Amino acid sequence: MERFIKNVAKNAVKRTVKAGIKKLLLILLPYLVPVLIFLLIFIILSILVALTYSAMIPGGYMTSYEMSPEDEAIKNKYLELTDTVWKGKPAWNAADCYEVPSEGIYYPSQNYPKLYALVDHYRRDYDLRLKWGIVHAVNLFWAYNYGKAEIPDSLREKVARDLHPYFYYKPSTITRITRCKTKDEDGNTVIKVTKETEDIYLLVEAYTIYGHYLFTYEWKTFTHKSDKCTTMVKKEVLVDRKQILSDKYFWIKGYLKNLYDLRGKPDEVEVARAWVMEAGEGFTEGKEWLDWMLENYDISEFVSAAMLPPDMVPVINGVAEKYGIPWWFLVAVIMQESSFNPDAAGGLLGISEQDWKAHAPELGFDPVADQGSLRAQLEVGAYILKKHLGNVDWGGNWKEQTLEALAYYGEFGVDGEIDEAVLERCRKEYASKIWEYAESFRSVFAKWPVPGHTVISSPYGHRIHPTKGTYSLHTGIDIPAPEGTPVVSASGGVVTAVGWYGDCGLRVTVRDGLHLYLYAHLSDTSVKKGQMIQPGQKIGAVGSTGESTGSHLHFGVKDLDRGCWIDPLDVLRVGG
Repeated sequence: MERFIKNVAKNAVKRTVKAGIKKLLLILLPYLVPVLIFLLIFIILSILVALTYSAMIPGGYMTSYEMSPEDEAIKNKYLELTDTVWKGKPAWNAADCYEVPSEGIYYPSQNYPKLYALVDHYRRDYDLRLKWGIVHAVNLFWAYNYGKAEIPDSLREKVARDLHPYFYYKPSTITRITRCKTKDEDGNTVIKVTKETEDIYLLVEAYTIYGHYLFTYEWKTFTHKSDKCTTMVKKEVLVDRKQILSDKYFWIKGYLKNLYDLRGKPDEVEVARAWVMEAGEGFTEGKEWLDWMLENYDISEFVSAAMLPPDMVPVINGVAEKYGIPWWFLVAVIMQESSFNPDAAGGLLGISEQDWKAHAPELGFDPVADQGSLRAQLEVGAYILKKHLGNVDWGGNWKEQTLEALAYYGEFGVDGEIDEAVLERCRKEYASKIWEYAESFRSVFAKWPVPGHTVISSPYGHRIHPTKGTYSLHTGIDIPAPEGTPVVSASGGVVTAVGWYGDCGLRVTVRDGLHLYLYAHLSDTSVKKGQMIQPGQKIGAVGSTGESTGSHLHFGVKDLDRGCWIDPLDVLRVGG
């Protein structure tokens, strides 16, 4: 592949080296000399792979994000292998997707009905799918390791087949009961009740190169209110995600050890694993979205509750309530420590290895087996945070009352000593950002995009397309309203596109740190590209442009970390 992927390779190498140096220096500081030697080998190996990759393909050297036709052709080969359909058959990501009766451990069983698609309602299977960039990185490292000038298609297919995931799903439902005040023919106020039941699937087990995960759920009922309507939604929400392997990379490390003939060389296996997975993520994503926001904007200016990963919210709320910490303060610390990435160093709340080993057993968690558990990460972090916070008047001057606790939690003191100089450094470098996030999360909720019009004519989920007749995923919700009705931004963020785009017609897209918001079929727009906006700000008007059967807004929310569309209602209900 040419310039686009080469530039991604450079960014992936830079990201790998940066993350690796930071983590390893913290853990292995007493052994600085051998660590530096190891890092030198790691950096040289990464650079050699990137340079070898450049030499393999003619053209410019890491100069642009623009993709050439050759880039597209090779990328499409990988997408065909790792997508859902390939040569008329399910591709490898969809090859082992099974419907099972309930939560539990099923792998390696293949004795259940196959679904041949990634069908999790919350799209967690997209987190764990085999990404095309990983397959390419494995092949690229192979080419370097054996001095090959080309990657054969047979190897691409073999790697995709060998590393494809196993997904197990249970059936579930979402029930929505809406009560709206309306007028009858005589002008009398009446209550109109509608009930909808949607059949969905929930991921309960995933065996992948990223680990062996189990998911557990519980039933919850949520209420959404507007001026005229009240909607009650009953659905299953995530209780926990738990990784059950002692080494979550056991599968891919064993595979690379054999593929690259690294038997008896555990250090080299880990270097290969780290490079392949970091480079692979870089190839797939091109550029990290949150990094882009942080580099170009003060993200605290448009943080809102809409930014929260909706599938984590029930777990976060439960832990926050248990430890007496406001949810908005807890998520602000999560935002600062990990940007909601449970696989970051220290997990969601940036817990040090020493604190994790000391406190996880106190709370009934296994320090090894529960490292990937969302609940364990949150509980241990909240437990430590609460010990430092003590009793805070959350309705008063809570910022100053939390400063010393944050200095301890952020490990700003030397040998546990906190003085005025340390507090001021913490205020400037750490606490002030958490306070900004907390204020925004607490006070700025997602806004309904078509005020006064709450009926949904077509929900998120699989359906028969109204004009094309095909069965496909409807990636958002349709909200009918008269042409010209104002459309407002559900979130804060930056306007990333304004104009006509295919079936969407006239559309606006807005991006915050974690989501992309799509407003489609508009009749008019009120914003321009690059403009910063706040929740509730007008961005356009309802229309029927593009592929549309009537005047309505199509509102979609894309999870930028996963690269997939999620249910907008899960975002709209957060925090409100």
